[in-house]
Amino acid sequence: MTKKKISHFLLAFLTILLTFFLSVQAPLAKDKKVIRVGMAMQDGLSMKDKNGNYYGYDYDYLMQIAQYTGWEYEFVEVKGDINDRLTKLLDMLKTGEIDMMGSMMYNESLEKIYDYPSEPYGSSYNVLRVNDKNEIYDFNTLTHKKNLKIAVIESSKSRIQKLDQFAAANGFTYEKVYCETEEDLENAVNAGKADATLDIDLISADGFHSIVKFSLRPFSVAVTKGKSEIVAELNQALNNIQQNNPTLTSNLYNRYFSGNTSFVLSEKETAYVTSKKTIKVLVKDGA
Repeated sequence: MTKKKISHFLLAFLTILLTFFLSVQAPLAKDKKVIRVGMAMQDGLSMKDKNGNYYGYDYDYLMQIAQYTGWEYEFVEVKGDINDRLTKLLDMLKTGEIDMMGSMMYNESLEKIYDYPSEPYGSSYNVLRVNDKNEIYDFNTLTHKKNLKIAVIESSKSRIQKLDQFAAANGFTYEKVYCETEEDLENAVNAGKADATLDIDLISADGFHSIVKFSLRPFSVAVTKGKSEIVAELNQALNNIQQNNPTLTSNLYNRYFSGNTSFVLSEKETAYVTSKKTIKVLVKDGA
């Protein structure tokens, strides 16, 4: 075969190959699924940098899921305070205006409204928090306080129930100070109406630190009721992530929430440290 014939043959072959490639790729691009995701914009979970780029525990995990599903995401935000945003997005999820939403606790009543994959993608704890300037600096100090008062969000029935169980198991009693919002919790402590707040570790609170955590609870992705195809793909993706990247949840938790539990000194301790030129500390060998 002459060089001229060979070049014509190669050109014809490449043309056929390119035509085949384009005919295969066009349907794939057309069929690529766009998933509308509700983003409540909560510290640690869903945030934006100064350039408008998303990041956070939920966003990073969604990107991992997309590697297995091939999904593209349309992120949906709404206006208002955090309670308004959550309420609006949950209504949109119920009606199908968005397809799914992260950081959702599972229970039987919610399962009647939304669909869930079989596996969670993270876990959270209930925590008791105190003000950094408070002389209550550890769990023992808190539970031995007379007339102990803990600020709780009145609508968080399950969380309050877990605190009641935790108090009974640890032998302390307390009075509930009912609040409506996260901000009200902090204000109750700052105003001296409560000694501590009941919260979850996924929510940060400036000027407060956790002194104990309890009642581990998994959280999941919720999907609009009846969208079984999305749930099926989620199940497969979560399964693959667990097998191929089993430390993902712990890595993301440490990245975005480890700072919510920090070491602090009370005002008396700080005054003691600053008054001493040299502090002698006993350290056990090897510690």
